[in-house]
Amino acid sequence: MLEQHKARVISANIHLTNRCNYDCIFCFSRGIDVSELSVDEWKRILNDMICRREISKINFAGGEPLLYRDLKECIRYTKQLGATTSIVTNGSQVDEKFLEDVSGYLDWIGFSIDSCLEKTEEALGRHSSGHKHLDHIIRISKTARNLGMHIKLNVAVTRLCLCDDFHQIIEDVNPDRVKFMQITKVPGTNSKGWAKTSVTPEEFEDFVKRHSNVLLPFGFRPVFETSEDMIDSYLMIDPLGRVRLGTHGGYVYMPYDTYWNGSMNVNYESYVRRGGIYDWSVQGVRS
Repeated sequence: MLEQHKARVISANIHLTNRCNYDCIFCFSRGIDVSELSVDEWKRILNDMICRREISKINFAGGEPLLYRDLKECIRYTKQLGATTSIVTNGSQVDEKFLEDVSGYLDWIGFSIDSCLEKTEEALGRHSSGHKHLDHIIRISKTARNLGMHIKLNVAVTRLCLCDDFHQIIEDVNPDRVKFMQITKVPGTNSKGWAKTSVTPEEFEDFVKRHSNVLLPFGFRPVFETSEDMIDSYLMIDPLGRVRLGTHGGYVYMPYDTYWNGSMNVNYESYVRRGGIYDWSVQGVRS
């Protein structure tokens, strides 16, 4: 797959909304602007990205993407254009009806968990009243898998979970892909909780060593992303349709058309190094 797509980013994260029903203290995608594009505006962007820019995988994110009213229509439209579809969600709004409605259109569903202990999830802000986050993820991931969707776990490695052992929760969810990400500081976004959550490179490396033996279906291993790996390596579209690039000084925004015509682009080498390209069409296919 790499040989077929040299020096070209082929996946994008579309942040449909900044709204979220959780309040994670480390969140690096938090925003106070609640303005959002209409579904017709997103369709124009999706059509351009997939048909003109040859983006072959679209990941819908947020905020919490299920709070965007027309998420299902965006997923269906993207699939009809021929791209691989994915969402990353905290899972709290995912139920059997949602999964049934997007069955056949949604290829990957990524669940965010940041500890294997419920009390730590609560301390991080990944919870809502009367809702056990981890138990729900284990249960709903089984439903998604039975409907033919691939499962991914996204884990933000913070100081609060450094001593956690994720082997059991990974076994319980049995995902096709796992990504461990060192918490990243984004000035003006998560600076308030940084002192409580930050992780040094040495601490993250120790965490990596303890989890490098995790074996996923078909012999795959987890992906580990340092905070440096994430800089300038994601093609992100924000809720206003602007391209958002991560830099050491925070996010840089530019009009959608300006990005494609300009010189400031995603760093392809960083994109590849962090595992941005993998065979998402077949990885994790279960017989």
